Amino acid sequence: MQENPLGEYLKTLRRRCGYSQEFVASKLNIIRQTYSHYETGRIMPPVDSLYHLSKLYNVPVDSFFDLALSNDGSAAMQEESVTLFYGAPRSANAALTKEEKELLQYYRLLDSRDRCDILQFMKIKCSRSDSK
Repeated sequence: MQENPLGEYLKTLRRRCGYSQEFVASKLNIIRQTYSHYETGRIMPPVDSLYHLSKLYNVPVDSFFDLALSNDGSAAMQEESVTLFYGAPRSANAALTKEEKELLQYYRLLDSRDRCDILQFMKIKCSRSDSK
């Protein structure tokens, strides 16, 4: 049988929190059987579910991505996960740096108004560096 580190991690987190599969499935707007398949490794959770699970369990979403990628390890899956989650196409060999991951993590903690401010600031900084 193939290893399933992501599924084991999901099961451990769920049990530690005292949640049922039904409860977690309801938080993801899926049926319990689908969530059960996440834990057994029969189905790979989509990126948005991994994001919601990270919020539910208050763990870094990167921990889910690392485990999800270790299940399969395929370059196509790595590229798809990065593209879907971060919204920008990246080659299969490109990886986010630690600094980029940290920026994204803090960015997601901001409300929409602060996110707009940060984006405006970054655009200004980029336009200034382009003109130099």
